[in-house]
Amino acid sequence: MNITSAISPSSEIFQVNNPVKKGNSSFDRMMDTVEHINTTQVQANTKMEDVIEGKSEDSHGALIGLEKADIQMQFAVTVRDKVTQGYQQIINMQI
Repeated sequence: MNITSAISPSSEIFQVNNPVKKGNSSFDRMMDTVEHINTTQVQANTKMEDVIEGKSEDSHGALIGLEKADIQMQFAVTVRDKVTQGYQQIINMQI
């Protein structure tokens, strides 16, 4: 895997496991994405707790999970900031 495919939004890191069904609103898709990000974070924390408590030897997998969760959160924050910035520009437009 090259660096471009690792950080592109089409990468598996950012894809929601639930297929988008006809009739889903943008809000529903956004909530699915937020739930997916939360699930990834919980799984990463669980893996790291297992390593710390000695229940697992997979420290490499735990670190990869934490990094994946961190990248997803950074992406979500960037999207939120861009949407907020666009909204502010629309509100400040003079008619």
